[in-house]
Amino acid sequence: MLTSNQFYSRIVAGMAFVCSLMLFSGCGSSEAKPETFKVSGTVTFDGKPIQEGDILFFPSDGKGREVAATIKDGKYEALVQPGVKEVRILATRQHPTETEPDINGNPIPKIVSYIPKKYNEESELTLQVTGDIIQDYTNLVSK
Repeated sequence: MLTSNQFYSRIVAGMAFVCSLMLFSGCGSSEAKPETFKVSGTVTFDGKPIQEGDILFFPSDGKGREVAATIKDGKYEALVQPGVKEVRILATRQHPTETEPDINGNPIPKIVSYIPKKYNEESELTLQVTGDIIQDYTNLVSK
């Protein structure tokens, strides 16, 4: 029969063993981090920089990860894996005349997407990423 000191010693030794296994199993990884490249540039709509919005990069082949970057004052920067990407551009603003009710039922300006679907939901914009690249999207127009 074990004494209480022997019992606690075995528990402490077992816990130390489990902790060391957890520590060493978290070190390193058998998978290498995927290669990424810096993609940056300017985005304008109807000749003016998009003040605030998002640019999204979707892998055309469905492999790899999707990446989103913020557009601020017409500029963006993202780390993107190599390959062909479908590019989507999103931006919203207050509608000049339409309103919608807030939580208390009071009218507030309605927020609407002003970038046409041909640049986001139905985008035909693509980008081949093979290295760091500056890619401007300055020909986006409302019609």
